[in-house]
This record gives sequence, structure tokens and C-alpha cells, in this order.
Amino acid sequence: MARTQYGSIITDMQGSIGGLTYQHNASGKITRQRPSTVRQSTSKQCDRQSVFSDLVTAWSALTPAQKVTWATLADTYTKYNKWNEEKTLNGFNWFLSCNGYLSLVSEALLTSAPVWESPLSVPSYSLILSAPSISVSFGGGFDYPNHYGIVYMSSYLRTSGLYDRKQLRLVHIEPPGYSYGWSLLSSWESTHGLDWPPTSTSESVYITCAIQMVHGSKGLASIFNLVNSNYTVT
Repeated sequence: MARTQYGSIITDMQGSIGGLTYQHNASGKITRQRPSTVRQSTSKQCDRQSVFSDLVTAWSALTPAQKVTWATLADTYTKYNKWNEEKTLNGFNWFLSCNGYLSLVSEALLTSAPVWESPLSVPSYSLILSAPSISVSFGGGFDYPNHYGIVYMSSYLRTSGLYDRKQLRLVHIEPPGYSYGWSLLSSWESTHGLDWPPTSTSESVYITCAIQMVHGSKGLASIFNLVNSNYTVT
């Protein structure tokens, strides 16, 4: 940090430029080096970055005919993301989307676009929070051949809002099959680094759960079905 004297043309400066910050304090007009910050990526972020890089390389290796199939998919079908938001994608975007999901569920990647098939919708379900467990229940049962269940969950929340996207973390991937429900306790604890149930007496907490289905050979994914459940420590 250094005190600064200005000339007759530039009489004052405030703000940052070129790695230096100009400001006023009790000492007068000063100049100091602008601090730098380094963001550390989590292991999951590094994995996603690696997958993205690999897919970009894979796209560049496709033949023109293969790229045309993805462009045709983009021209023919509308993409809705997991939040049910309509997105305009080109062929490259569709390639990344489908193969990104296939990579997530450890299935073989596609070079040509898949034949369109509406992804399986997530049926109504209940998020069950009890002293010994965290689970989801599908009531009469759920048949999901060729589809993986992708489960995102929040940690403890103080309110029942469903759409705080920053709170959701990928906690579980359920392989194709038929089930009345999925146990999520160990994966939830491992992902969020928390123990269940909370121990503070008379504390009421909420957990949000969001599930989508992904076709295991096509990478086509459904929108989220979100629920929120409450647990009170007594």
C-alpha cells in the first residue's frame, strides 16, 4: 500500500484497474495491489469438467453424417431442462446433453442422435423422514425399465420452499427396475456430510427431494418431480 499524489490532469481516482485499487482512507489517497482469489473446484466439479472436455473432443471426432443426425434432432424436438424450462439447442448441445446423462449413469456414449422417445415421467411419490431413515415411497409401485432414477436432495432447510436450486445436490442414482421405494439415508448423509436425524430438541427441518428419469441408452431425461417433507425433533 502506498500514499498517492496526483498531477494537474488526473486529480483523483477510485476503483480498480490493472491489478491496482485506488481509494481513500484516513491516511488520504492510497494505492494498493488488488487482492486475487482462487476458487477451488470440488471433486464432483472436476469430474463434470473432465466429462465436458472429453465430450467436446468426441464431438470433433464425429463424421459430418453423424453431426447431421444431432442437428436433425435439434430441429425436430424441443428440449425442456429438468426445471421444465424450454431451451433452444443446436446439434452440439443435444450431443452434450444426451451423452452427459449417459456418462452420469455409466452407460455407453452415442455418436449418432437417438431415435426420439419421450423420457419416462416421475410418478407421484412421498419423501419419508423418520428417526431411523430417509426414503421415498411410490405407493403402488413404480416400473422404470431402461431408465435410471436421478435423485437430488437438499440438506436441512428452515422453510418449505421447493425451488431453491442452490440447495440441491446429487445424492443417488437408482438403476432400472421396479420398486415401491428407495432408501436414501446413507447417500444423503455422505453427500451432505451430516448425520440423520438432527438432534436439536423441538427443531423443525425440511428436506427437498427432486427426481428425474434418464433413458439408459438414449440419454433423454425427464423434468424434475419435486417434493418437500418436514421432520420435527421431539
